[in-house]
Amino acid sequence: SPIDTLEAQIFDAIEKLNDAILIEEKVSGLIEVTILMEEPKIASEIANYIAEFVKNFVAREQKKEATRNKNFIYEQLIKSKEDLEKSEESLTLFREQNPFSRTPSLEEYRGRLERNIESNQQVYITLRQQYEIAKIDEARESLLVTILDKAEPAIYKSKPKRTLLTIAGFITGLFLSF
Repeated sequence: SPIDTLEAQIFDAIEKLNDAILIEEKVSGLIEVTILMEEPKIASEIANYIAEFVKNFVAREQKKEATRNKNFIYEQLIKSKEDLEKSEESLTLFREQNPFSRTPSLEEYRGRLERNIESNQQVYITLRQQYEIAKIDEARESLLVTILDKAEPAIYKSKPKRTLLTIAGFITGLFLSF
């Protein structure tokens, strides 16, 4: 059917395009994209499209991760604030119930309540700082991907290397003739 033919043609085109694209990642993290096609202008447009696509994809994923991180820290900040309020209420209630008591066990318990408040304050302050940093990270437009060179149409053919093939053929013919 015509649909199968169209699908087969699309599949063949994708396979040819897949064979024409070479991606090499260097040890330094540099990613080199090479497009081998008969039309240099189309090859450069495909390379530029791939570069922009990767750049936009990484930016979206980075923004998504920053938003997820900010939301998680915000949830922890709310829980920390609730814990701090509870520990403050506990100390206030204790002081109201025992205003003038100086027994060692009550002093020890009051000390625990105060240390609990200090601990919860430190957690709250740390989370508050992290939340502000996460908001800045979410708003930042920094990219992990930098495009070093924009692809331009090739002036000379890079493949097949006709001179190399001619020399290799000549030497092989010479060797076989002997």
